[in-house]
Amino acid sequence: MSYLIENNQCERTFLAGLGWSWDCLAPILRSFGIHPHCCWGLIEVDMKELVRSLKGDVDILVGRINWKDPQLFENAVQEHVDMLKSYPRNALIQFVTPDNFVADQFTERGELVWPPKPDHTVGFEVKCSRLNSDVNPLTAPITVADMKSTKASSRKQRKIRLEIEKLNRLGCDGVALLDLIAIRPLMALTWEHGTTHQ
Repeated sequence: MSYLIENNQCERTFLAGLGWSWDCLAPILRSFGIHPHCCWGLIEVDMKELVRSLKGDVDILVGRINWKDPQLFENAVQEHVDMLKSYPRNALIQFVTPDNFVADQFTERGELVWPPKPDHTVGFEVKCSRLNSDVNPLTAPITVADMKSTKASSRKQRKIRLEIEKLNRLGCDGVALLDLIAIRPLMALTWEHGTTHQ
């Protein structure tokens, strides 16, 4: 199995598997006023497809979805929440968030405005640093010397600023730098830690 920490293209590898880790973006998306499961997203899009005068790509572009009748959607969510009170707490329906449940129903009924309006978008620039493979963050403090690909040089920082500025020029309402730190899986680190002290 290949891990981000072993991959020199870890940003692209992360983006390729983003569907499996989308929930990690939920707090960030909510802070920008976007529901993480009632939104649209584009991953690794050529900027020329969006604005001809810009070069490069957008790592992640996310926007709000709209309903043909937003008030009808809000009313349906409230009705669903009220209905859930009559079901046992361990009923399977209790484990699906009300807005997701209603959004699925509304989408099936053709209530979703599509294509979406780009009236509120957030652009993400994704970078990835990696811990050296001999570092165990469970047992030792982490320093910059323990990391690879930190983008700490002035040239790299200038490049990141230019990429962020391009997202602003694209017209994004919000812009974020998502800086990942790749480490080996905690299970592997725990196992190694356990065998070291036998």
